[in-house]
Amino acid sequence: VDPLKLISSGSLLIAVSRESVDELISALEREGVRASVIGELTDRESGMILLRRDGSSERISEPLMDELWRLFG
Repeated sequence: VDPLKLISSGSLLIAVSRESVDELISALEREGVRASVIGELTDRESGMILLRRDGSSERISEPLMDELWRLFG
C-alpha cells in the first residue's frame, strides 16, 4: 500500500495563516487533538511536491482513488 495514495478519510486538514499556526495548534492540543504543520500552500502551477525530512523532494500527483481499494480490486 502506497501511503501517498491514501485519501485519508477521517483525517482533518486545516489551512491557516502562518501568524495563527501556534495559537491553533495549542488550542487543538488542549482539546486532546494531535496537530502539526505538514506543508504550505503554493500557487497551482507549482504542483504538489513532497518534501522529505532528509531534504529530498519528489513531485506527486493527486490519487484518482484511495489506495486501499486497489487491494479489493
